[in-house]
Amino acid sequence: MAALASCGKEDPATDPAPEGTRTAIVPAAGLNMSATPSVRAALPSGPVSGTTFPKSTEDLFAVTAYKGTAAPTGDYATAYFDNEAVDSDADGKLSFRNARYYPADAEKLYFYAYSPVSAAGGYTAGSSTEPTVAWTIDGQQDIMWAKEESGIGKVGAGETQRQPKFTFNHLLKQVRFKLIRGAGFGDNVNATSVKITNCRTAASLNLKTGVLTFSGDSDQAIGFSGSYAIHTAQSASEIGSLLCQAGETALDIEIVAGGITYRTSVDLKSSDPDVTAGGAGVSHLVTLTFIGTQIVPSATITDWIDAGETSGTIQ
Repeated sequence: MAALASCGKEDPATDPAPEGTRTAIVPAAGLNMSATPSVRAALPSGPVSGTTFPKSTEDLFAVTAYKGTAAPTGDYATAYFDNEAVDSDADGKLSFRNARYYPADAEKLYFYAYSPVSAAGGYTAGSSTEPTVAWTIDGQQDIMWAKEESGIGKVGAGETQRQPKFTFNHLLKQVRFKLIRGAGFGDNVNATSVKITNCRTAASLNLKTGVLTFSGDSDQAIGFSGSYAIHTAQSASEIGSLLCQAGETALDIEIVAGGITYRTSVDLKSSDPDVTAGGAGVSHLVTLTFIGTQIVPSATITDWIDAGETSGTIQ
């Protein structure tokens, strides 16, 4: 880490004196669970695939850091720095958009990170309570969280500087969709809208604990639209995905196809005792088979955490 010249203002996180004593904070990050490559969308809002963040991307995640002898427990008003965005360059190297530096007095830092970076007004700095981040989700945000609480301080000359490495966990469940044309259903019919209609969409993350809570009515809808051909089972493929509150397993689904609105429900279940259906970081493939005027749903939990399947027939 190069020693940089002073910029003049007295901010210990950005420009500590004396000149030549600064050590840059260089973050690194990985993903603890991954979605399938076919459902990856562009950051900052879409689901991330693989175990690394993409290259040449802004607003990958944001970090808040506290300084002291231990991780903060009660006084959150004096952050060392708040809600600083991290970007990646063409080689995938991560860095703070505004360079951050370790305290010159070698006191330790404790880091808390989240993604996607919230729009203006979504981040609330700490006070006597922990900092929080709020979103109104539309089904495309891949909300993730990580922390580094081991305590990292500036080391002396000749020593190797330890840097924060964040391992992010997905905090939502993912629901992917496939549409199949069954017996008695017409050819050349396209779906134009897919929705989950029994959701809560107001999400709030406690940045210190990583707890994501939802509020508001549970009859909100999230969805996507386009033109999606309903193929036979042999040629059908996934058409899109939605991310929503973890823990809920009963989904009410609404599909518009050929100008007709179809409604059905599916209950997500797991045949693997080590995997919780509807859990955070779990991806579910919901297959909707159109038979005459019926939709026959089935659901398979896949990829983020691999586990069995469940199926049912709904009139």
